[in-house]
Amino acid sequence: MVCPYCRMFTPDQSYKCINCGSVMAKKEPAQPQDRMSPRSGRESFFRPWMLGILALLGVLAYLFFNRQTQSHSVNRYAPGVEMDIGMMLQKGKTNIVDFYSDYCPPCRKISPLLRELAAKRPDLALLSVDINRKGVKGIDWSSPLARQFNLQSVPYFMIYDGEGTLLKQGQEAYTEVVQLLIASGIQL
Repeated sequence: MVCPYCRMFTPDQSYKCINCGSVMAKKEPAQPQDRMSPRSGRESFFRPWMLGILALLGVLAYLFFNRQTQSHSVNRYAPGVEMDIGMMLQKGKTNIVDFYSDYCPPCRKISPLLRELAAKRPDLALLSVDINRKGVKGIDWSSPLARQFNLQSVPYFMIYDGEGTLLKQGQEAYTEVVQLLIASGIQL
């Protein structure tokens, strides 16, 4: 220890300098908050506010990635598999069935417009049907669903009335859907 009065080194750890005889003030042990040394193993690095921020980031990441991968199709659990459209139709509403593929650029362009149309018009029901089987890259023309409806192009539309009667399909239905979009003020 170095004496604050004579500035000489004192080899023992007593509180009296052996060189000048002055009494040095007794040093108090360092308090945990005053310490600048590395933390002991008992203390946690994380603070409660840090855990709150991590939880918030986790929720935001979940919502972001879930939205990216969430399918809006009625057959999201078994895409590309044959299905009975009649069982999916909503009674009392005009049903627009949209056959699409995620690998089809026109399908990706019109899909959000159709969801907006369905939100604006409560008398319409939109049924989006994914023709691709899981794991197939590109438009899956040989899927059981595409073969069931003999699909040659996507997006392919079928329009049913509130009783389940097919009114229009194919190009005629596509023209009708475009007219509905324009009438609702949705820009193509």
